[in-house]
Amino acid sequence: MKRILPAFALLAATFAMNGCSSDPYETGVKILEEMATIADSNKENCDKMGEELGKFIDANKAKLEEASKAGKDDKDPEAAKKAEEKYKPRMEAAMAKMLPAQMKCADNAKVRDAMKKM
Repeated sequence: MKRILPAFALLAATFAMNGCSSDPYETGVKILEEMATIADSNKENCDKMGEELGKFIDANKAKLEEASKAGKDDKDPEAAKKAEEKYKPRMEAAMAKMLPAQMKCADNAKVRDAMKKM
């Protein structure tokens, strides 16, 4: 559990500040929302949650890698701040949706393995 929650927090922060694609912030928030839906819809079956998150992370590996590199030399911190403010409610909603499922399944090996892929 100690590794999973920080992984999602890091993902949220990475996407909020860095993102990817033509509107990197929108793309990042959409990925976070999709992961929250996967976690929430599988909260009663931790093994399935881990499998589905793993598949999703594998399918979006390029976007996740791009997001982790993007923004490191951001020359417009004001734009990043505005984007963070714009997307903060959606990010918080996604994290709130994901948190109960993640807490319940934090010790599940398949969920931990999926999160290690990020």
